[in-house]
Amino acid sequence: MRTPFLALPALVLLGACGPTFVAPDEGSEGRRTGDDVLPIEVLFSPHDDTLAHELEQIRAVVDARASDAATYVDGANPFRIRYGVYNLRNAAIVDALIDAEAHGVDVQVLMEDDQLDPARDWNWADEALIDAGFSFAPDHRELSPEERLTTDLIGIGGSGLMHLKTRLYETPAGATLITGSQNPGDNAMLNDESWHLVRDPALVDAYIGAYDAVLFETGLHNAWHDEAAWNVLFSPEASGPAAGDQLLRWLAEEDEQILLMVYSVRDLTAPGHASSLVEILGDRVAAGVPVVLITDRKQSDAWGDTTEDQLRDVGVHVYEATNATTEFTAMHHKTAVLGRTSLRVVTDAANWSTSGLGSTTRSASNVESSLFLEPWGDDGRLGARYLAAFVRTLERYAHQSEADGEPSYDELMGELMAHADWPTLDVAFVADEAHTSWGETIRVLGDHDALGAWGMASSGVPLTTDAGSYPMWWADGTVALPIGATVRYKLVAEQAGHWRWESGADLEAFVQPAAFTEGTVLELRSSFR
Repeated sequence: MRTPFLALPALVLLGACGPTFVAPDEGSEGRRTGDDVLPIEVLFSPHDDTLAHELEQIRAVVDARASDAATYVDGANPFRIRYGVYNLRNAAIVDALIDAEAHGVDVQVLMEDDQLDPARDWNWADEALIDAGFSFAPDHRELSPEERLTTDLIGIGGSGLMHLKTRLYETPAGATLITGSQNPGDNAMLNDESWHLVRDPALVDAYIGAYDAVLFETGLHNAWHDEAAWNVLFSPEASGPAAGDQLLRWLAEEDEQILLMVYSVRDLTAPGHASSLVEILGDRVAAGVPVVLITDRKQSDAWGDTTEDQLRDVGVHVYEATNATTEFTAMHHKTAVLGRTSLRVVTDAANWSTSGLGSTTRSASNVESSLFLEPWGDDGRLGARYLAAFVRTLERYAHQSEADGEPSYDELMGELMAHADWPTLDVAFVADEAHTSWGETIRVLGDHDALGAWGMASSGVPLTTDAGSYPMWWADGTVALPIGATVRYKLVAEQAGHWRWESGADLEAFVQPAAFTEGTVLELRSSFR
């Protein structure tokens, strides 16, 4: 609720002529783009509608195929959709894949063979695909190379899990990729998950190579490019750097802040590292680096593993989360957000376990992918979105671990955001249809000091207009607000010392870069009610 207004400093009256309003797609406040512009975008369930965007990618290939009248032999169709996923259980996605195949798109699904076990009767997608005419092989190892190329639904067997979340959408014009922690399942949309839409050609090519390596058993060959803003490492690596090694390296290097959201976390080791994950994080805590972990309680309490207890013993704040939306939902992120002044991110599909990332004595057994994101590729935009997602996830679950002795959400975030270099986001305010009487001015007041603390700290953020733009008002500049903060605000009009607040409840905004928008400025638009 808004703090009752007591007194305000004198207002600076704005004249009728102000700066010309700059439309959102032209100014420094950020440019709204299509999905085909950003090299990588990240969405987070359950807050973002990942399903709608995934269906859009399928539809884009179908539409492109419809514009090509050529006939292609099986296995040579350049219009392809390929899913290399642990499981597939979302009805809308299954129906869309069936429709794509019916409209001349070459659709192939690789899936962990255990998920195709008839005893798992809750997994019905394979039956739906087969009933729709998809050719099927329960084990890729029984197929010739030619059959692997042309079979539509293939089980991937082996000593570990085929745990990728890779979806490839290919046309002669280019290819896009979906990856992340989120399976194309049903309950996955209710999990805490990451979902990436990738158009960066080098990254897409790397995932295409991994898909083909899994299908044809040619080995996952990793490469690391120091000059690249983002790299992907696959497990188990046949050659090149290992994901587990790079993960521990980044953690050991971090001297500002380590924020982790990891579904299944174990005390990892890697060749070339004398210290394990617990030892590295304990060392970072001893060096004064805040370290916080959110993990899934069902995983942390499983199989007698005590990693979460060991981490608490070395000073890590450990929050064990239970996503109770359904019996089967989870806090399913596999993410590290590192730093404050320059945000690095480790994310994607890989669980932090020996089977997922290997150890000093053995290679990983699961097929996994790990994304390493540096800030310079997009001015820190992805890092800012991930930082905000961590704050939102902590707010959701922190209360569940107060009985374990962990600080409350307000207490911990108060400590973290008290650092002078906690990242901020420039916020631009626009008021649409803000009708005023002659001589009135409008400003934004809210619960943050930068918004005037409801008039207790300052007179807020003044807005301006001109004869050509009225009744649209805008702020001349931006206001820096902490990433991850939830701010409440209202518009207020003033004339000759008389105040008129807009009606209704306080407006509320979560501070993070908007999805599918270039730049790192958040525009908040409202109307004077």
